[in-house]
Amino acid sequence: MLSIAARYASSVFQKAKEKNQIEEVMKDLEQFIKLLEKNKNIAELWNSLSISPFDKEEIILKKIELSEITKKFLKLILLKKRQKLLPKIFYYYKLMYNNQNKILEVDIKTAFQINNQELEKIIKTIEEKLSIKIKIKNIHVDKEILGGIVLMSDNLVLDLSVKKDLDKLLKNVEEVINNKLSSIKILS
Repeated sequence: MLSIAARYASSVFQKAKEKNQIEEVMKDLEQFIKLLEKNKNIAELWNSLSISPFDKEEIILKKIELSEITKKFLKLILLKKRQKLLPKIFYYYKLMYNNQNKILEVDIKTAFQINNQELEKIIKTIEEKLSIKIKIKNIHVDKEILGGIVLMSDNLVLDLSVKKDLDKLLKNVEEVINNKLSSIKILS
């Protein structure tokens, strides 16, 4: 069963899709979430239970340029007193948006600092092989992977590291040795 946030996200995504405004609503929601993150006063006002939805609409929503779909959706959120779910709703909306547009957001691990040209070349190759668009969230240096690159998203790990290859090789060598040792025991 979908969570409440996922259902709200699905609802606004379908409405945006009907009106061919998926991109616009995505940008609106992202902009609004950033506003709440940057401005504590607006965030407190948005999440306050003592201020009416109508007052919040007058104070916040009417002063921000948003698409009609986004404004109506945010009004609904206020009326249903679900405003604290907005970051989670945005998370699910973004998942649907990325899925529709074949975008994979990833964190990247490399063994050493990699320059932008090399990174772009690697990413372009992976994008072509997988027929997706990759958006990089973060890049981390992790010397333990020895070389190569590891891409991690919410539901996928693409490990192209030297460490993975070495671990695989060591496991194969270990299996061969164990098989040889077990065959020696049988013969004696």
